[in-house]
Amino acid sequence: MVLSKKRKTVFLAGLCILESLLMLTLLFHKNIFMDEAFTIALSGHSYRDVIALTAADVHPPVYYLILKFLTGIFGTSLMAMHLVSFLPFLFQMLLGCTLVRKRFGDRTSFLFLLCLFGMPKMLYYSTDIRMYSWAMFFVTAAALFSYEIILNGRFRNWLFFTIFSLLAAYTHYFACAAVAFLYFYLLIHAFRVNKAALKKWMLCAVFTVMAYLPWLGVVLRQISQVTEEYWIPPITFSTLLTYIEYTFAVKRSHLLSLLLLLVFLAVFCLFLFRKKDRDDWFAAACFSTSIGMVLVGLAASFLIRPVFYQRYMVSSYGCMWLFFAIEARNIRRPFVTRLLTAWLILCSILNYADILELRYQSGVEQMESYMESVLEPGDVIVHTHNGVQKCFAYYFPEQQHELYGSEITDVYQQVYQNYRIGELNTLSQLDQVHGRIWIAADPSHKAILEDFKEAGYQPEYRGIFFFDEYQVLFYSAARSYDTAEN
Repeated sequence: MVLSKKRKTVFLAGLCILESLLMLTLLFHKNIFMDEAFTIALSGHSYRDVIALTAADVHPPVYYLILKFLTGIFGTSLMAMHLVSFLPFLFQMLLGCTLVRKRFGDRTSFLFLLCLFGMPKMLYYSTDIRMYSWAMFFVTAAALFSYEIILNGRFRNWLFFTIFSLLAAYTHYFACAAVAFLYFYLLIHAFRVNKAALKKWMLCAVFTVMAYLPWLGVVLRQISQVTEEYWIPPITFSTLLTYIEYTFAVKRSHLLSLLLLLVFLAVFCLFLFRKKDRDDWFAAACFSTSIGMVLVGLAASFLIRPVFYQRYMVSSYGCMWLFFAIEARNIRRPFVTRLLTAWLILCSILNYADILELRYQSGVEQMESYMESVLEPGDVIVHTHNGVQKCFAYYFPEQQHELYGSEITDVYQQVYQNYRIGELNTLSQLDQVHGRIWIAADPSHKAILEDFKEAGYQPEYRGIFFFDEYQVLFYSAARSYDTAEN
């Protein structure tokens, strides 16, 4: 049955609304991890301090400023912060219903909307309190407006392309690398097809560079800091395989992930062996932007030190799945088309069920309920993992949170200055504490118990708690003389 244009519009709008409503169900969870706790703490500072502290860290400031502004409107609850990360996905879906549909047709729009919702990691980053959903939106929007420039080099298209490119560059450095490839492709197009556009390209590029100059000194300083020390492990062949696994991981199943990879490769082969038109070359530019960003990350990792991590690829996922949607529309066999659609819907259902289970695992509620029953003002929790310390500082702000066994960097001390965190060089520092002592130990750091025993404490196991990616072994630590008195 052939649908009318009006019915197709209603169908695509309905799909966009359905996906948005399903994403909204993910806003209400309480699980956070270390980087999200950092974001939450940073957003509590003034705009000026947000920029200064971001400059002292390793990321550009735009996302943090967006979060600061929008939480000033929506409030500072976890739900509000999740909503801030959801908004760029909503904007991408609107682009899918409008600009993608206008240029590439209803089928591409439909496939793109399915991919935005159902492909691996999309739902995860739709509520993650970090910059990746915004970076993906800015890169995807810049890519789409680069195509608008190719079709019609009006000032408006150049303006939108420049704005989204700058926002991407000020949101994440690898998003900056991605839009740099878009500039390169526009330059190639200008040389080959429309030399009259060279002047506009030059003006756009000069303006972009000038607008980025105020941050360039920060970039150079951050590079020098990364050169000295950074947390990302060395890049190996097995690491490269994890990039592929990360991109195509369906419900943490190797078989389903392999099938998705094979489907993507089949569409890629369809692109390789068919006669290409302008749309196909734009799709190729989108995909090569994603690949190019990864190659830049790998090159920097080998030339400087490891700086590229799996989640940094998310910035270009919108472009990658846009390539897939554009090329998959060229499948002419109805049976294969229906099979592909069914497969994408199945992936969407599986990934949604998986992230729903992950986000709403009951560990946080159990942990909060137990802590409320045992913690009192003046109690001190000693941590062996800095990530758990930062998250506990958010969950339980009334307690003092001390890190034992490692240092808190200057940046973190400044970001968390409104929280009750500190570090212990020796356990003897706890002698000055009047409240009770608790231990939140990572399972790999159980040796800390011996340190406590040697310092005159009697650790008593109270339970294991789970939230987000963490497992926490929780102990009370009574002083030996207190035990003897009792």
